Amino acid sequence: MPTLINSEASDHCFVNRELFISLTPLHQPTMGLAAAKKSIFNVTGKGKAKIEMCVNGTNRNITFEDALHIPELCSNLISVSKLAEKGIKVEFDQHDDGGDKSKIANYVSVSFYQRQG
Repeated sequence: MPTLINSEASDHCFVNRELFISLTPLHQPTMGLAAAKKSIFNVTGKGKAKIEMCVNGTNRNITFEDALHIPELCSNLISVSKLAEKGIKVEFDQHDDGGDKSKIANYVSVSFYQRQG
């Protein structure tokens, strides 16, 4: 299951129940709306999810608080705005792909780091 860093996601969203180290099921699933595709989905729970990610070149286990469980999504989504609320800066680095715009997604790297206050 791919995990995407999404600047349009208002919450961290995960598909697989197994990623949650704690999960509170919603008695009545809540409807959500994906702004970009105008599609509707069901939020079935909320909790703490833990995934392994490559951060600044190192594999690390990252825990996401107040993450939504949405089994019908096609990928996990990490919210840039939620990271920013925690003081984490996200930088997107685009590398030259020789002009082939179809490959641009293959050359995007992301760096996270805690802001120094």
